[in-house]
Amino acid sequence: MRKILFLTMLLLIVNTSRGSFFDGGYVGGGKTYVEQGTVDNQVLVWDNTTKTYVPGLILSGLTLNSPIVSGNFTWLSEDDNYAILDASTTDGSVAQKGISIGDILRIFSGTTDISYLSLTPAGNLISFGNTTSNQTVNFETYGLTTFNGNITIDRLANSADAVITFDGSSNDPEALTYESDNNKFNFSTDLDVTGNLLVSGDLNVNNNVRIGDSTAPTALLHLAAGTTSLAPLKLTAGPLLTTPSSGSIEYYGNKTYITNKDLQKVIDRTSDVKLTTTTVANTTDETEVYEASVPANSWVAGNVLKMLISGTLSNKVGSSGHTVTVKVYVGTTEAATITSTEAKFTDVCWHISGYNIVRDIGSTGHMAYHLEMTIDGDNSNVTCNVVEIDTTGLLDITVTATWASADDANIFTCNMGLMEYKN
Repeated sequence: MRKILFLTMLLLIVNTSRGSFFDGGYVGGGKTYVEQGTVDNQVLVWDNTTKTYVPGLILSGLTLNSPIVSGNFTWLSEDDNYAILDASTTDGSVAQKGISIGDILRIFSGTTDISYLSLTPAGNLISFGNTTSNQTVNFETYGLTTFNGNITIDRLANSADAVITFDGSSNDPEALTYESDNNKFNFSTDLDVTGNLLVSGDLNVNNNVRIGDSTAPTALLHLAAGTTSLAPLKLTAGPLLTTPSSGSIEYYGNKTYITNKDLQKVIDRTSDVKLTTTTVANTTDETEVYEASVPANSWVAGNVLKMLISGTLSNKVGSSGHTVTVKVYVGTTEAATITSTEAKFTDVCWHISGYNIVRDIGSTGHMAYHLEMTIDGDNSNVTCNVVEIDTTGLLDITVTATWASADDANIFTCNMGLMEYKN
């Protein structure tokens, strides 16, 4: 009995010094061995000192079936070679996926010289492909891919231009190419911009351009129609060119200039064209015959205005009692008055031309004018003066006619009228 007990204790001591067996491995010397059939074929060893699992021998492979890692997962390579994780693909071709010294993760195909994916912590860098081979990287996703940093496309030593190809459900891909030699982008199709397009450098367009809608342009620059609140073309005021350039259009000092050759000239503008006939007959009432609309504060010093009105005139006899007086108002201010000559007229033509220069503006601004009335070619009266005008108030120009006496034979018609703004 004592011999049996002694032999049992001796066996326990021997087993303890070698290690304890369990199903699939054994524990001994501070390490846990995971076996593949025998002790000599140790697959994975837990080192309690370093707190890591290490291969007990060269592994032909290691497969983790749906592993769950709650902490960090670190792969330590013992040499400068790649620690292979998987050496096969579903299509049977050889692929290598491993970890390289200095990298977090590298993925290869065929040989270790052709890298598909490299994650390098030193430069916060994720690399796709390399400069020695033409590789394609596909992002197979139907969702949103977000990049919170910068994206750089660099062909490096490759002489070809960088190309980005876009394709949608139509399977009609289009490309955006950057020509590094010419420092420009090329679009292989139309460029539709629904928002603002900001170009900080020169914009050269080698074809017709339409702005405002999608209608095909029929000119080098074709502007769509404006609206009641949006002009098709607007110039911002700025200094005139120091050296005039032929064909230039400029806007400065509330005036629009155009250069025909070597001299900048202000563009004339015509407005308030009269399209109806006004007749004043057999009455002494003051009657409006022409009006030009001018908004308040629309004049600046140096503005030049020209007015032309005309019509026909008949009177009973040539006397002061059968003359017609024409008055010109600026706002509510009577600016000028002129009266026909004391002669007998029968259905003759007359015209009044007036020239006005705004000398200064404000509540006590001033206008210099010259007004001439010509009847039947040679009967004329002239008046001129400088009148005070409140340019901050109403500036509508109104013309009236008043007969000295009422008579069926006293007939004054105004058939036409217009205003010209010379600058």
